Amino acid sequence: MRADIKDVPELLTIQDVSLRFKLSRGAIYQMISRREIPFIKMGRRIRFVNDDLILWLGRQKVEGSNENGGY
Repeated sequence: MRADIKDVPELLTIQDVSLRFKLSRGAIYQMISRREIPFIKMGRRIRFVNDDLILWLGRQKVEGSNENGGY
């Protein structure tokens, strides 16, 4: 059975994620080693599913406080 190209998720490299999130490659590797970011291991290569990263990023949001000077 042949998969349509539209069924294949967009895969990103560490460099892609580094540029999109404006983080160093080292920071991305640290997040991988601590299992803080979703990734796929393809042999020795690491890839990220774009849709997984979008969902993950939404879960990282910290709501602000309405009280005096809250972060």
